[in-house]
Amino acid sequence: MSKIRPILILFCLLTITWQSMAQPTAQCADLVERAILALEDNCNRLERNTACYGYNAVSAIFSQIVPSDYFTRPADKAGLLDLLSIQTTPLDIENDRWGIAVMSIQANLPNTLPGQAVTVLLLGDSTIENRVNPLDIAPIATPVQVAIQTATDARTSPNDASNTVGRLNTGEMLLVDALNNDGTWLRVVVNNLPAWIRRDATDSPTGLNDLPVITSPIQSPMQAFYFTTGVGNIACQEAPNTITIKSPENMTVDLSVNGVDIRIGSTITLRNSAPNELSFTVQEGHLETSTGEYVEAGDTLIAHTDDLGNIVYWQESRPATDEEIGFGDVANRALSAVLGEDISTSIRPQPTEAPTITDTLSMDEIVHIVARGETLFSIARRYNASMPAIVARNNLANPRNIFVGQRLVIPNPNSGFVGLEDMQQPPLSPPVTNVTVNSVDCSNFKGISPLQGMMLGDNTFQWTAAPGATSYRVIVTNLTEPRSVAFDAPAPLLSLVGFIDQSTVGGNFDFAWRVQALLNGVVVCDSGDYVMQRGGVRYLTVTWECVVPNTIVITYSGVLPEDTITAKFYNPLTAQYEQQTGRGQSGTFIFYNMVAGAYFGTAVTSSGEQVALLPDPLFACP
Repeated sequence: MSKIRPILILFCLLTITWQSMAQPTAQCADLVERAILALEDNCNRLERNTACYGYNAVSAIFSQIVPSDYFTRPADKAGLLDLLSIQTTPLDIENDRWGIAVMSIQANLPNTLPGQAVTVLLLGDSTIENRVNPLDIAPIATPVQVAIQTATDARTSPNDASNTVGRLNTGEMLLVDALNNDGTWLRVVVNNLPAWIRRDATDSPTGLNDLPVITSPIQSPMQAFYFTTGVGNIACQEAPNTITIKSPENMTVDLSVNGVDIRIGSTITLRNSAPNELSFTVQEGHLETSTGEYVEAGDTLIAHTDDLGNIVYWQESRPATDEEIGFGDVANRALSAVLGEDISTSIRPQPTEAPTITDTLSMDEIVHIVARGETLFSIARRYNASMPAIVARNNLANPRNIFVGQRLVIPNPNSGFVGLEDMQQPPLSPPVTNVTVNSVDCSNFKGISPLQGMMLGDNTFQWTAAPGATSYRVIVTNLTEPRSVAFDAPAPLLSLVGFIDQSTVGGNFDFAWRVQALLNGVVVCDSGDYVMQRGGVRYLTVTWECVVPNTIVITYSGVLPEDTITAKFYNPLTAQYEQQTGRGQSGTFIFYNMVAGAYFGTAVTSSGEQVALLPDPLFACP
């Protein structure tokens, strides 16, 4: 009997402990359920550019003086124009609190898409601060109807290098709600998607010049913001501290989050996963950043921030954790209540069948599905195939405009790699065509690198010589915002390093660069524009060191996927160049027997990027 009593006591203690743990969990689940049910009545179908007080408790700061009871109760609404910040409270079961707020943001959606908006949901301990200057907000104007007079393409951005949304035929009628900065492009809606068309393809009726000018992609309230959420363990997994953003179905929108431009066609959930660490979990669709990251449903991207909240670098994306999936499920339930539609509660991507091949393939053709980080160049190198043949077979108007998931037919794989003679697009402004100007030879003058994408940070620009020139100038232009930056180098230098970021040339995705040759300050040769999108945070870096006498070690990183890199030195002992070639985005080379030093060290990739190993000549290992 005495042996049974301790067992009974232990059983009772375990039962009490389990009950004490289960009670808060049950209370939490009940509170969350009541909050989401209340949300359906309080914030259902918000108007554009409006915030809603969803559930206790929410606090807000406004730029104007408001009444003391303004936006203080569930179901209260407030306009975003004067909203500086909004904050929701963490779970507090004892006081029946779990803050929920909803915002309906127009972002870059045209006014001709009534009812369409970006939904932002704040749960628990979450804060958003508006970073859009009220003076930059584009006014809302009455749309103007235009008629297509010349068949034209509708594009995602106001330039001929951007992707095509659809083809418009003569006689079609559209509503225009905005112009680009120089008035040559009109913002319309095509196939229920925002798009831009050339003004000279329309009848250009009176009234177009009265429409607002879109000089920046960030021109609506709360389209640019900084966010924070509570960090650390939460009392209940059903009540997370998160911010969820949902774009309209089948539409992509542009936002600026903690200093970085992002483009989403999806639903994403944001939170502080640790101090100075933000997580972006994609629940549906995809997320793309102006710094080159691309994340699909079921994955999480981690950003690291400085003490001011600015994103400074990204980690590689990874599969979402079970906890992150659970947080997304809670957010989807709340979004369903707000939007009045059934939203999936699973963010794991479902297995997909192989793409259906509608074209008839010949025996010497295969199909490739474009993956993240791939370019047409790398794909052609991978299959040892012809780039011009791939362009022709797939009717590619722009060899650079391929996208993740795109289906490409590869004709004659293993027939031998053939590059494009000239990867540049038709110049935005014409190059100088004179072969010889004031004794400067422009006949072979052109840009060499970069051709694959504009990096965020240091970019190495290279070009061929224009004999007789006294200096060179590189000009980088933002094709979305009216901003540009120039860098100069004296002759005979044929390369320079230019720093490109949002402070120098602005944000967004579409850019162009050109190089000019000058004679005593006067432009005599011009390469024309090389149009490309901003790539990732990637720097081709090559360094050397002498580890032991007569031995040089080369370390490299930032090589494009599928590229090779070759490092070489002139060895005065043998009077020959010694070189090594490798593959991979990073690695090392070791050069032995460099007894008398090494001269003219260089490293060059198969894409044409080149780095000099300075100082030159090297007497690294005498």
